[in-house]
Amino acid sequence: MPDTQIDDIKDITRQLITDIKLLSVRLSSDNISRMGFVAALEMEEKQLNNTGIFFTSLKIEGDFPEMEDGRLVILYRIVQEVINNIVKHSLATEIDILLSCTQDTTLLRISDNGIGFDTNSPAGHGGAGLFNLQHRAKMLNANLDIKSEKGIGTIVTIKLTK
Repeated sequence: MPDTQIDDIKDITRQLITDIKLLSVRLSSDNISRMGFVAALEMEEKQLNNTGIFFTSLKIEGDFPEMEDGRLVILYRIVQEVINNIVKHSLATEIDILLSCTQDTTLLRISDNGIGFDTNSPAGHGGAGLFNLQHRAKMLNANLDIKSEKGIGTIVTIKLTK
C-alpha cells in the first residue's frame, strides 16, 4: 500500500476517533435514556459505515430490556470503548455487533476482522482500554469475555443476566 494511502487512512481514523469522542459527549445519560440503547447502537453503526473504512453490521434479536439510566450509560460506554479500541488498534475492515435479548439474558457481542492480539501477553492485559472494559463490566455485574487471535480478529462479549 502506498504511503499516501496509509497517511489518508491514518487521517480518516483520527477523524473517526474525534467524531466518536464528540458523540460520546453528546450522548449523556439523559440522551441515551431518551434515544434508547438500540437507537444509539444504530447511530454507531451508521457513523462507522459512513467513514468508508469499515463495513459495520448490527443485528438485534429480541427486545432490549428496561434498564436503569446509570447501567444503560455504563453499557453504552463499554460499546464505545470496544469500538474505540477497534478503530485505534485493529486495522479491521469489518465490525459486527450483535445484541441478543431474552427474558433472562442480554448478550452484546462486538467482533472485528482485524489483526487481533495475544490476550495472554502482558501487553494484551495492560492497556487502559481493556482495564476500563473490565471495570465497567464489574460495575454491571456482567460477564466480559475477550477472545482474540492474531491475524483473525477479536470478539468481545458482554453478558448480563437478571
